[in-house]
Amino acid sequence: MCTYPYHERGNFHCTDEKFNRIFNICRYTLRLCSHELIMDTPWREQAQWMGDVSAISLGGIYACFGDTALTGKFLWQSAMAQLPTGMFQYITQKWVGKWRNTTVDFSLWWVNALWNHYEYTGDENWIVRYYPQVIKLVYAITDYLDEFGLIGSIPYGSFVDWAKIDGLSFKQLHVKGENTFINALFYGVTDKVIKMAKIMDDKRMIIYLENIRTGLKKAFHERLYDENKHVYADANMDGKLSDLVSEHANMAAILWNLCDENETKNIIQTLFLEKKIPFTMAEPFATTFTLQALDRAGRIDLAYKIIRDRWGTWMVDRGASSVYEEWGINGTWRSGEYQGFIRTLSHAWSAGPAEFLIKNTIGLEIMEPGYKKIRLNPKDIGQDYNIIYPLPQGNLIVEFKEKQCSISLPDDVERV
Repeated sequence: MCTYPYHERGNFHCTDEKFNRIFNICRYTLRLCSHELIMDTPWREQAQWMGDVSAISLGGIYACFGDTALTGKFLWQSAMAQLPTGMFQYITQKWVGKWRNTTVDFSLWWVNALWNHYEYTGDENWIVRYYPQVIKLVYAITDYLDEFGLIGSIPYGSFVDWAKIDGLSFKQLHVKGENTFINALFYGVTDKVIKMAKIMDDKRMIIYLENIRTGLKKAFHERLYDENKHVYADANMDGKLSDLVSEHANMAAILWNLCDENETKNIIQTLFLEKKIPFTMAEPFATTFTLQALDRAGRIDLAYKIIRDRWGTWMVDRGASSVYEEWGINGTWRSGEYQGFIRTLSHAWSAGPAEFLIKNTIGLEIMEPGYKKIRLNPKDIGQDYNIIYPLPQGNLIVEFKEKQCSISLPDDVERV
């Protein structure tokens, strides 16, 4: 098999063989989709989709292989695909130059990935070099803040996931109304932009974004929370909450700290425990954000259950050797009718558990860029495990056995 020459430094192994198989097919898919560029799939487009790579593939590549050369090439190549509007092309291995070839969420995911790459490598030059592109995008989006302080109707497409989310369309160049996921994603990403601005000593941008974030957080709950259902609606259109409720919107609110502890508990109780109301379930790509949100809420047990129920049942139990683009393999029903667009069986954007099973299980946090200082909080997942995470300085090894944990760190990494 001819793929990019990764070294398999990272690993996850536990006493439950199903999770081992899930990890292995996720890691294998990341390898299948890595050549001279990071592709969405080796079968259909073979394209470097900005959202796929930024949101999922890069984190998996760091966790499984510790590679920064191919990931760095992606960031550089994608930065060169910024459009005059400030948005980014959604396919970035070539220049198209058409303003229609963009989505709001994919552009934001690139900014998120740029910060994550800096944190992994510890190299400030990544921020210095691409800060102008980041700020150009910020202005392109904040031009569409409405009178309530939220991103309102915006004349660009948005994707988020294959699942049907009210107000979003990949093909139609319009985000209708105030969309919950898009506003939450913007809020989360701008936190990292403020950190970039501090590196650049850009005081005006810090003040600008802090004011926007304050207004957005206040309006987010007032405009998007459904008090009767105890969850967030997909969108607010012309002052009316959408009837649709998605996993995407609610997990985004939790993940990016836009709801308090009580609201978080109510959302999890309503959607996952009591299942009180119908909601749109995330497909594999966006389920990764669900896993992160649940871990943030202290419910890694539910995250593991979802990994087993979805990747385990709908992929591993069906004999998958790589991860599918959607839970189903025969096409999408996003618009309410069968579209006949066959799904791929090796899609890197579905490989979220590769990073999650390694990094989140051991509670690894970067306290100083380049992993010079780290925080670790190995979780009790009800089984023994052995995990290796490739740091720039060498491998971090965590063994959890019979409720006892042992940790091996490279000499120049400090645990705080």
